[in-house]
Amino acid sequence: MKTCALAALLVTAPLSCLVAGSASATTLCEESIGVCPAGKRYMIPTKFQAQLVPGTAFKLTMGKSTVECNESEIAGETLKNLGPETWIVSELGVWTLSQKGGECINGLGKCPTAHWSLPMKPFWISHGGNGAVLLQMEGGSVSFEAVCGGMKCIYAGTPSAAFRGGGAGEALLEMVNEELKKAVGSNALCANEAFVNFDYAIKTPANALWIAYSP
Repeated sequence: MKTCALAALLVTAPLSCLVAGSASATTLCEESIGVCPAGKRYMIPTKFQAQLVPGTAFKLTMGKSTVECNESEIAGETLKNLGPETWIVSELGVWTLSQKGGECINGLGKCPTAHWSLPMKPFWISHGGNGAVLLQMEGGSVSFEAVCGGMKCIYAGTPSAAFRGGGAGEALLEMVNEELKKAVGSNALCANEAFVNFDYAIKTPANALWIAYSP
């Protein structure tokens, strides 16, 4: 089976790098194991839900300005295992972002708009029990729009989050300095790039959660 180093998966990896050479398919599993036993696999569809790790915040850094949201929820479900390929296709229909007591904030004040383009079609990639989740729309990039202090900034790209498997309530979805590019419709003063950082704890499924292969 072809595999890619996790570092390669944390950028937009070419699809040829993600295709397996055997009949294995990726599966969510209750055990950290190469091939997941039938009784430990999460069936399709499996609903998933995650919240920010306590004490952390979702951050979108645009030059000297950072949009910060300390309350957030992600929710969706897996749709299908793509047979001989190494990913699970899922749909992400909920990604709420807010600040305790109201709207997200940045140096310009409150941000009445701070959201991703939805629904997304993320791909879960296996990498030895852990893995990556590539954020994409149907066949294209995702976008993030922020309006703070009356200035609208839109950024687009295909960022990737690292998936860290773990026991019940311990699995994490993390993004560190993933880059997005300024898109059409942005104010001329918006920075040309933005960088996303977050740490989510996966609450559902409630049991242990890893990424493995099924025969």
